[in-house]
Amino acid sequence: MKKFFILFAILFALTSCDIGQQPNAVNNISANSQEVSDKKTQVSASIIPLASIINRVGGDYVEVQTIVPAGVSPHGFDLSARKVAEMSDDQAIFMIGSDEIDWFLMDASQEEKQVHLGDGIELLESAPHNHDDHEDEHDHEDEHDHEDEHDHEDEHDHEDEHDHEDEHDHEDEHDHSHDPHVWLGKDNIILIAERVRDKLSEIMPEQREYFWENTESFKAEIEEIYESFEEEISGKTPKEFIVFHDAYNYLLESIDVSQNYKIVFTENVMGETWTAHIAELSDEVERHEIDTIFVEPQFNTSSIQSFIDEYTMNVLMLDPLGQDESANGYTQNLQNNLNTISAIYE
Repeated sequence: MKKFFILFAILFALTSCDIGQQPNAVNNISANSQEVSDKKTQVSASIIPLASIINRVGGDYVEVQTIVPAGVSPHGFDLSARKVAEMSDDQAIFMIGSDEIDWFLMDASQEEKQVHLGDGIELLESAPHNHDDHEDEHDHEDEHDHEDEHDHEDEHDHEDEHDHEDEHDHEDEHDHSHDPHVWLGKDNIILIAERVRDKLSEIMPEQREYFWENTESFKAEIEEIYESFEEEISGKTPKEFIVFHDAYNYLLESIDVSQNYKIVFTENVMGETWTAHIAELSDEVERHEIDTIFVEPQFNTSSIQSFIDEYTMNVLMLDPLGQDESANGYTQNLQNNLNTISAIYE
């Protein structure tokens, strides 16, 4: 009996020790989680697609502030003093590095923190088939007259332009000869992800392997999405369509769709009921037997609803930016865009 009580006492003591240490184990887990949180590097991204890539590559080790919020175009974006102040503690500021996309960050952020992810990427030409408001207003002046008007201003105007170069005047944002939306291209976004990986590895070299694995996972998913799309449209042929924003040249190139299939009208047609402009759009639809129009989330189609109804147009949504800056935001938006574009195949 005495031995029984001694054994019982030993077992009780051991059980008490285990129970007493359980809270410490939980505290250790919390401490580890807090340690990861404390290691997060604060960075900024000019637009949502870049923020999503940074979140995908950086994972638990980055905290990303997106400068241009969802539903807002970067073209002509007005950077607030508050945003500038919030960037002061950033370790890096990721941007495309384009006057058309994130010009507002060029002078507002420290140059040594800027990471121009689009550097060296070959720009595709925008479609010459671009109907802007000035064509009809000026009785279809010939091409050389327009060049003289925009590219050969008098000396005083040129001096004035250089004196105020830092203001980045983008009044003619739809007259660009090149498409700046490079992140929509398959090869381009893979290169951008690798550049994000390299920069984060430079800032946090101890997490290099982690960033590398995340990048490889992202690249594999991109490949899988495109392979799935190619299987879906196999044996089909694209047909002509209309876009109101010439932003999809890199995406079209990635799926081997010629620019000759697209007819571009500026999104200004959405905000105007100008008879001549709508008449021109109608002429294009009839001439090319077009039944598909691509719009974007911020477009209001109410002004052309009667036109849509008259021609029984198939109005579909493309989004060059996406609405989700999370780690899966870019791939989900890519999937959505490709699903939408598949409608031009028959």
